[in-house]
Amino acid sequence: MKKIVLITLLFLGITKVNAETPEVFLSLLDASSICQFEAVAKVINLIKTIITIIKIAAPIILIVSAMIDYMKAIRDNDELAKTSKLIVKKVVAALLIFLIPTFVKLIADVFGFTASIENCIELSKDPIKIEEPSKPDSDSSSQTDFGVTSVNKKGAYVKITAKSQNGISGYYISKSSNTPSGNEDSWIETNKESLELVKLPGTYYVFIKDSSGNISKSSSFKITVEQIYNEGPKSRSGTSKMLTTEIGPFLASYGDSIENYNSFIANSVKSAGLFTGEGVLTSILAAQSYLYFKYDKQIPYISNISCTATRYNDNFGINPRWGIKIAEPGSARAKECEGSHVGFDCASLVGWAIHNGGFKAENTAGSYVGTNKAEQKSICIGWNDEKKCNKVKGRDAAYDIYDQLEIGDIIYSNQHVMMYLGHLTIDGEKAIYVIEGATPAGMKTWTYKELYNDGNKYVYYAINKMNRYYSNPKNRACIKGVTVPKEYKNHASDFRVDC
Repeated sequence: MKKIVLITLLFLGITKVNAETPEVFLSLLDASSICQFEAVAKVINLIKTIITIIKIAAPIILIVSAMIDYMKAIRDNDELAKTSKLIVKKVVAALLIFLIPTFVKLIADVFGFTASIENCIELSKDPIKIEEPSKPDSDSSSQTDFGVTSVNKKGAYVKITAKSQNGISGYYISKSSNTPSGNEDSWIETNKESLELVKLPGTYYVFIKDSSGNISKSSSFKITVEQIYNEGPKSRSGTSKMLTTEIGPFLASYGDSIENYNSFIANSVKSAGLFTGEGVLTSILAAQSYLYFKYDKQIPYISNISCTATRYNDNFGINPRWGIKIAEPGSARAKECEGSHVGFDCASLVGWAIHNGGFKAENTAGSYVGTNKAEQKSICIGWNDEKKCNKVKGRDAAYDIYDQLEIGDIIYSNQHVMMYLGHLTIDGEKAIYVIEGATPAGMKTWTYKELYNDGNKYVYYAINKMNRYYSNPKNRACIKGVTVPKEYKNHASDFRVDC
């Protein structure tokens, strides 16, 4: 009770001081724009809220307190007259507190600044936010409608939509929130209001550059291995259907083209990083995701590369023969190739991905190992030559190697080869997510137990740690006689021509 009375007296005291200095108060309010500054507006609205709370809560508390006193007096047979006087005082106090705003208004009317107060309150409803001025090649998001408006994801497939009054000239996607300079090579140059590409697991920041060179503030999004696994192609019994017609005419029937398809792949690789393991994995993930998410189709799987007589590993972009039915197989294995359509087997998929990431595609998984090439980690299951095991034996040692897998590493046996995409957990067990050519959709999970199972027909006896391969410029792709995607124009000199 004492606290309520103290607050009331304090409020009346402040009101009295203001009333006694009308000229000063009026001069402040006459500078009406000050009431619209964001900070001042917040204070005004806070005072309004406090007054409203006091106006409503204090009377209720006083009246409830009076009722309690009255009921207590009856119960304890106290002097009702004495209690009644106390109750009347509390009711009067409640009424006075409720009428405080009215008293303040009367005082304001007497001194003639009611209109100024009302004007200030009205202006505070629409505060002005002070923004930093825009700067070319830096943070200029204070411009109206400038920046990312939406980011839509389906697994690894991302569609970024943006808007700018001055027109868009490029997108920049980075794992860093630091604003890039306007002339970095990683900018994806386009004047379209949307950009589609594939991103590997991670947290990303998107910047937009307008035609005047201004750069927006960042917008962020995140992709996880689990999202790719749950939303993307992931099993041998996937719902998407295999491409069974030639890719060019198929795309044309939807108003699309091979050029658009290849640009999607190249932009995705550029964003992930050309000449990196991330770029390698991104290339094939982009190739698969484009068909899967846009057209519910999948790149055909062929049982043996000899069915097509080519791996298509020395060119950038998709094979324009994808989807064509193989009428005359390129080998004697006619029965195995009968009914197949041009696409990937496991070895051709790995080679294609490595080349489209900017590197030389070797003939076999073992060809990537050697001086200044990949480091091999051997697991001694099903490998007759014990000398090649590098003394790595046993389940624990194998599991330790699986834990060390990084984006772009190769896992292979005497019957199959695949590339590591990410770790995840399946029913409480450690597992990896891989890209391979042995499934219709091209992606699959393997638990550690499945990888280390000597009863499995696919016995995984080696892993190529590819960082050393990717970091050596001598292992980059040769572009002599090969057309380099226009998206890599700033990196053309980084490829090899001594071939």
